[in-house]
Amino acid sequence: KIVTLLFSDIRNFTHLSEELPPHALIEVLNAYMTRMCRIIDATHGVVDKFIGDEIMALYGAPLSLDFHAAKAVEAAILMVQDLSLWNQKRQESNLTIFEIGIGIHSGLVYTGNMGAENRLNYTAIGSNVNQASRICSVAKPMQILISEETLQSPGVKERFTVRKLEPVQLKGIALPVQVYEVLGKNNR
Repeated sequence: KIVTLLFSDIRNFTHLSEELPPHALIEVLNAYMTRMCRIIDATHGVVDKFIGDEIMALYGAPLSLDFHAAKAVEAAILMVQDLSLWNQKRQESNLTIFEIGIGIHSGLVYTGNMGAENRLNYTAIGSNVNQASRICSVAKPMQILISEETLQSPGVKERFTVRKLEPVQLKGIALPVQVYEVLGKNNR
């Protein structure tokens, strides 16, 4: 199935986990995850899983979704905007702020219930999942990066302003990958 994958990861999470006591870290991480998941749900994405402080979301699976790439990019913009507002409030109260990097990639994946006989989870696997995760890993704090495949998906070029960056070498992927930084929604 062709889907769009969104990965979001907190930057400098190791430093945060050393700075905050465990109960405070879990409390703030749960509050953060709740905020981000509401946005993913509202844009018709499905949270596939949490991998530590990382969120993996699917657009276009398990149910088909028109303009799945555009919905994922919209979600990413809303996530960064929401987190920026939350950080302002946290900073005013002298609380730790969070910064995230987001990577989005569209492509063919295998979906279904996978795992052990007594513990199956619906998920997506394949090289395109890995590529989305790797794009996320090179995103700078509060940066949204998308692949060429996502940019070329229906509704993306028309709705969003992007800046072409130099191709990046991603871990485990032989050739450099062209990425684009999402700058915002178009005013059309």
